Amino acid sequence: MDERFRQNAVLAKLKASNIAFTIIFVALIVLCRGRLFGNFEYTLIAAIIMLSLALALRIFLSEYLLYRYDHDEQIDNSEE
Repeated sequence: MDERFRQNAVLAKLKASNIAFTIIFVALIVLCRGRLFGNFEYTLIAAIIMLSLALALRIFLSEYLLYRYDHDEQIDNSEE
């Protein structure tokens, strides 16, 4: 691994984490405002689902962004 790849990996993980934690924050604010369908259990189930989806998005997005950063730089270098 070269230095540019490591830098892209850190940048991709940081951006993916920021997006995932923003989704978690907004979802928890929305879910904490009241009961979902008038039942507290449904609210907790929805919170667990949102947390799981946000963390899965973080894993997927970090790998995808790393792929995009790596291939976009290769395309830019080949044009020069």
